[in-house]
Parts: sequence; C-alpha cells; structure tokens
Amino acid sequence: MSFEDLAAAHGLTLDYPPAVEAEVEAYLKAPGLDDPALVDRTALPFVTIDGPGTRDLDQAIHVEARAGGFRLRYAIADASYYVRPGTALHAEALRRGASYYLPGLSVPMLPRALSEGLVSIGPDVDRRALIFDVEFDGRGTVTKFGLERARVRSRGKLTFDGVQAFVDGKAKVPGPRAIGPSLLAIAALGELRCKHEDRAQMVRYLRPETTVRLDAAGKLVVSSAPRTAIELANEQISILCNALGGRFLQGGPEELVQPIYRVHEPPEAERIAGFERLVAQVARQRGLPDDPWLYRRAADQGMAGYLQHLPVTGPGGRLARALHRQAMLLNGRSVFAAEPRAHFGVGEQIYSRFTAPMREIVGIQCHAQAIDRMLGKSPRSRAEDEAVRAQVIEAGNRSKDQQRALNRDIDARVLAAVLGPELGPPFDRRVRHTGTIVGFAPGRIHVVLDDPPLDVRVPLIEQGKLERGAWLTVVDDGARLARKDGTTVCRLGDEVQVAAVTPEAVVIATVVKPLPELHDELIDQASAALRAWLPRFRAAHPGPLDAVALITDAAGTTVRAAASTIAEREARLGALPARDRRAVDRARWAIEGWSRDVALDEFEGVAALAASQARAHRDRAGDFVDMLHEALMTALEDADTHGLFDGETCARFVTIADSPDGAALARDAAARLNHRGEADSLVAYLDRGG
Repeated sequence: MSFEDLAAAHGLTLDYPPAVEAEVEAYLKAPGLDDPALVDRTALPFVTIDGPGTRDLDQAIHVEARAGGFRLRYAIADASYYVRPGTALHAEALRRGASYYLPGLSVPMLPRALSEGLVSIGPDVDRRALIFDVEFDGRGTVTKFGLERARVRSRGKLTFDGVQAFVDGKAKVPGPRAIGPSLLAIAALGELRCKHEDRAQMVRYLRPETTVRLDAAGKLVVSSAPRTAIELANEQISILCNALGGRFLQGGPEELVQPIYRVHEPPEAERIAGFERLVAQVARQRGLPDDPWLYRRAADQGMAGYLQHLPVTGPGGRLARALHRQAMLLNGRSVFAAEPRAHFGVGEQIYSRFTAPMREIVGIQCHAQAIDRMLGKSPRSRAEDEAVRAQVIEAGNRSKDQQRALNRDIDARVLAAVLGPELGPPFDRRVRHTGTIVGFAPGRIHVVLDDPPLDVRVPLIEQGKLERGAWLTVVDDGARLARKDGTTVCRLGDEVQVAAVTPEAVVIATVVKPLPELHDELIDQASAALRAWLPRFRAAHPGPLDAVALITDAAGTTVRAAASTIAEREARLGALPARDRRAVDRARWAIEGWSRDVALDEFEGVAALAASQARAHRDRAGDFVDMLHEALMTALEDADTHGLFDGETCARFVTIADSPDGAALARDAAARLNHRGEADSLVAYLDRGG
C-alpha cells in the first residue's frame, strides 16, 4: 500500500468539490489585495522561517531592536478572508478539519492554489495578513499589543538552519541585506523569551524531532536533528501570539465574540504521586543523589523546574530522556473548547490557536472572531456564530484524533520498512540497534532508538522467549523489569541493543551496562567463580601453586582461567632441551599447557557477560578492555584475601592474549592500571629459569 493509498484508507483525498474549485478560481481573479481596509506594511522586510520543504507558509516575521526593547510584527496568513462560513470552502474545511502530512505527501485542508499559493506568504508577492504587533522592554516583557489587518510582502523563504548559520556568524545574510538586522533581533528576542519568567511553567520535554521523508528513489529516510536556537525562538513567539490572541478574544463582548481556546488539563494528583514514587525507585536502584534526581511535589518546583534541571548529556542523559518520557505520559490530550481554561503544556492560563489558519479550521475561526472584535461588528448573528463555533470545535478535535490514527499507521509502515529487511539472517547475525528504555507498559517495553530515531516496542512474550521462557514482570513502580525470582532484566533508562523479531517489533539482545557498573558486576562474578574453582583445582592438582592466570583475548570477548602447580611447571620445563631458550620461553608462557580441567563451568557466566558487553561497547573498546582487566585483577586480589593462594610463591595475573606479545600487553596494562604487584608478578614469572 502506498502512502496515497494509506491516505485514502483514512478518508483523505486530494480532490475538492467543484463548488470549492469555483470559489478558488474566483479568488484567484479577485484576491482582495486592493482592499482599502488593509494597512500597507509591504515596506517592512518580513521573512518566513520554516523547514526546507515547507510550502504552506502561515507566518512571516519582522523584529526591530529599539532603545530599551524590541518591536515584533508577526504576520499570519489571512485565510479567514477567503474561507467564510456559508461558503463551499468553509464547508470543505470543516469536513477535513486540518491538513494531514505523510512521508512524501500532504493532504491540505485548503486547495493548494490557496494553501501554497494565494494565501501562503511566499517570497516577493503581496499577501493579506493579520499582524500581531507586540512591543517588549529590555527584559522581554510585553508592554504593548495590537492587531491589524494588513498587506505584507516577504523578502525571503528562509530555513531555520540557514538563519542560525547567519546568527552564529558562519554564513552571510540568507537574502537581501535589509533582513539582517531583523534576523539578529529575532534571535535576541527569542533568547529573552525562552528565559523569561512568563515561561517558567512551560514544560520542555526532551524528545527527538524525527523527520520521515522519501528520497529521490522513493526510499524512506528517517532522520533527527537537534532544534536550533532560532527554531526555539520562533516557537516562543508563536506561543506568545496564541496566548495574546486568546486574551484578546476573551476580552470581547459575549454578544459579538465566541472564542475557541486550546486547553490542556494538568496531570491528576494520583499520577503525579506515581511519578514521584517511580523517580524515588530509580534513584535508589542507581544510587543517584537526591539533587537533581528526586521529584518532590512538596518542594513546589513544578514539573517544568524538575525536568529542566536533569542532565541531558553524559552518563545521566539516557535516564533523563526516559524520565522526560514518563513525565509526558502523565498528561492528557489538549483539546479545543469554548470555555477558557489553562494550557498546562505551554504554561499559559489562556491560550488560543491563531498561528496555523491554512492548516487548521480552528485558526480560521479565531481570526474571524478577532476581526469581528476589531471591527466591532459581525456579519452573522450570535446564534449563527455559536453554531459555527460548535462545528469548528468538533472538526478541530476530530482532526486531531484522525491525525493520531494516521500517525500510528505511518509509524507501522516506517518500522516495517526499517525492520523488515533485517529479518532475513539468523537472530544472532541480525542488525543491532542501540536505544534507550523509556518506559514499561502492560505486555511491552518501549525503546527509542538512537539511529534511526524511532520508537519501537518489545513484546514481553517475545522477550520471555529470549529469556528461555522466563516470566517477566514490571516491578518497583515501573522502574525495572524482573524475572520471577526477582532478578533484574533491565531498568528504565538503560542503554540497550535490540534486534528485529517481526516487521514491527524487536527484542532486547543486550542491556548495555555502564562501565563502572559493569566493572563491579564482573568483580562479583569473577570472584565467585575463583572461589568456587580454586579449591576444586587444588584438590585435583596437589602441591604448591606456581601461577594462576585469568585470560582474555585482545577484544575482551572471552574470559577463562588456568593454573599450574610448581610440580607441573618443572615437569614441562624438564622435558625440554636445556639450551633451547626459545622453547623454554614458549613452554613457560604456554598457558594452554596449564591445567584447566575444572575451570570451564564456573567461568561460563563471566565469559558470556564479557562477550555480550564487549560487543555492546565496541565504540569504546579500549576503555572496555582496561575495565575488564581491572575487574579481573581485583577479583584475583579478592581471592587472595580468602587465602586461596600460597602467599607470595604463587604468581597471579591477567593476560590479554595467550602469547609472548600478549604478555607484553598484559604487563603494560597492569602498569597503566597501577597494579604494580601484578606487573611485577608477571615479569618475575616470565623471568624464572628452567
């Protein structure tokens, strides 16, 4: 099924009724740009700033830096002039509710001749616009606000990346010189607004901004990039205008203005309490400090303040992303409503929706109501306006539900395109994707991949199969997944490597343990293995020990143990020609000739852990091998404290490879890790005569 077929399956079509097309043709002939009611603002160097592929250009912006502050003019396409209640265009916009976007395809609410043509604020053409005229002081606080209906002309269709490069001094002005001062002022104002006290309650979640597109060959390309400062500035300006517009509508007389608000209820107290318990469990399990990891409702920091102070990079970055995801899940959905209530997500007490009038029917209605208030009259009766408002609210909320359903099908299609081709090889040879566990839900684990940045599901029934049929349960308030015996499978925030098992699902092949944590676990396992093995070895091989070695390969993917008694060493060396020094060296270092007959079972688990983690840490292999060497030597020292060696008469060391070159590597590693005793022990052992 193509994406065109998928759109059709959701009832979306690119065709419009003949009556709609007729109205569009009429507007193309008489676009209303000579309307005497329009204020002429074409002299201002407005620009649009969007993603590179955007065609329906809703907003143009101009900012002037002034003594003691700024003046913002935010021009929003005047779609309400063309889409009026009672017309075929309005009826079709109500039916669609919004524009819809799929990879390589958009299904616009308004015909493209309007949404990408006459209404869109494209470069170097005159367009109708509703301008938000806002003045700020030097702190970014609003001091004056007004609306006007105007004629504008954009000086350029710019991208966020292009503007950011100019602001950062890495590129020239991306257009005429006249736009340069405004671009710098946009950046300065945006920075002030991002930090302004008005924005303290806005919850800023860490979440990947994923883009799915079709390349020239029609292949799906999934990508993600951090948002630029200019994009964040534009977001803050857009939020501000929607809030100012909502207040403007609320202030109008009831008989004239019938506002629509976008409302978002705060999380329920019970869910907040559950989040508090979850965070406490996570901090306890990982030994994290209370500050900044614990969330305390009593501290009155609010969710915005808590999330803002979590580390976004370094060792805690993955866990922070998982906690952001859990905080997002506390929220209900935002909806359009006739009664004013707060919008928790953006931290505004009154919030409307003005900034997308070509893509949302609600935007058209909000513009129309604002213009009615500006004019002090309406072409419709109050009853007619209230009826239209009810229709618009229903259409706006319905379109949100439809986009969510469409997104689910798009996500399934994208996952199948990525994971499907990976199912061919046997499981142990399939592609491994690195990602983060961001949550547990009934019957599944949620993982966000690093690259491609996709949200994938791990069915517990499939994960249980990988665990040899183990019964898996989410415990500790959602902080970890455990087996029936209580041992941990994985935890919230863990780095994992996953492999496909169906076109839409994966399983966790490896939980990638942080090196300090892995270091401690390897010490525990290797120490236990040594304590179990050495007494049995000594029972099978009487006499004083000569040497004990823990052996790995250069990549750290194996761990095994070997030992030799003094009697065994003398027997090996005594059988050699006395003058064959090279043979003596080889025999002395030939650990394969040492006794390993009772060592395999105890070290199987250690070897399996080391092998899986060595693959998981391939991008930091040197650090991994050093950590493994350190952990194994510490385990040998631990065994010594249990009295399992013959004092100083027994050499004990970790070697990286079973060869003279490996001996040199092991000696260097021992010295580097400050295990001088081990290095000296190894050198002394190699220098023994024979």
